[in-house]
Amino acid sequence: VVAAQNLTSQEILSKINFHRIKKYSYPKGVNFFFKIRALKKIVKKVKPDILYGIGGNTLFALGIIAKELKIPLVIEMHGAGHSGFDPNVFWRCALGFFEKRIMRYVSGIVTVSLKIKDYYLDLAKNPLLPARVMYGGVDTDLFNPQVPLAPEMQKIRQKGKIVVGYVGNFKAYQGIDFILESALDSGDDFIYTMVGKDSERLKEKIAAYHLQDKVFM
Repeated sequence: VVAAQNLTSQEILSKINFHRIKKYSYPKGVNFFFKIRALKKIVKKVKPDILYGIGGNTLFALGIIAKELKIPLVIEMHGAGHSGFDPNVFWRCALGFFEKRIMRYVSGIVTVSLKIKDYYLDLAKNPLLPARVMYGGVDTDLFNPQVPLAPEMQKIRQKGKIVVGYVGNFKAYQGIDFILESALDSGDDFIYTMVGKDSERLKEKIAAYHLQDKVFM
């Protein structure tokens, strides 16, 4: 409703009451069901009109709660679920099975690409499930050709180098190893800059690939 009033994103957010919670949703921990019970107490107290989860792991806990408390659930997905990418065969099969069942209780999905949207619609076996693609955006006041580069990047550009940038977390499923392998094969004209979480582990990988002079954080 507020989105239809031509309000700015900040004005829209100011009209929403957010209740931030800890990681109650990760399904691989032995205390997962105890966490669901604690989360359900919070949901009962808050009495939300809708549950909104981000990422595949929230699907399990919020899906169970949405089914039990009869609350609409919308999940925002940035990638394929456990049945699509989990490297462990056991978890891929087990969690993939429950993922398909819990998708029955999802009232809508938001994804960052058409491919991910189609993946979850197929997983839900419901082509009529409300789904919206919201492509990742940037603040054009900060990211545009007129904004000066950081001094370090200016020096690199002056040497005629091509800068390849990555922003996000450094988890394996993001394809970080593929980026580092591409850095090995791309030649001396390319420099890589990476911004995100789990930097210590990435530093170890950069050292293992001997890319300290080519990949910067």
